[in-house]
Amino acid sequence: MKVETGLIANMKLNYGSKEIDPGRRIRFCRHMRELECKELAIKAGISPSYLSAIERNRTKAPARTYDAIAKALRLTADEMFGVKPINWNK
Repeated sequence: MKVETGLIANMKLNYGSKEIDPGRRIRFCRHMRELECKELAIKAGISPSYLSAIERNRTKAPARTYDAIAKALRLTADEMFGVKPINWNK
C-alpha cells in the first residue's frame, strides 16, 4: 500500500505547548461528535481496525483517507488537523 508523504504524513500538531499527533486529533474530533470508532469507520468507508490503527498512530493513511474521515466528521481537513478553528455547529 502506498502511503502519502509530505505534510499530512509527517505532520505534528501543536496545541498550546503540547504536540498533538494526527491520530489523537482524529480521536478527539470523533469523541466531540459522540461517535464510536465503528460508526466513524463505516461513515468514512474504512474498516474499524484500520481507523483504530490510524488513531493509535500505528499506520499512516493516504490523504484521501484523511479526507474521507474529515467528511464523515462533518469537518474540513483543515479543521480536523487544527489549521482552522472547528465550527462544531455544522
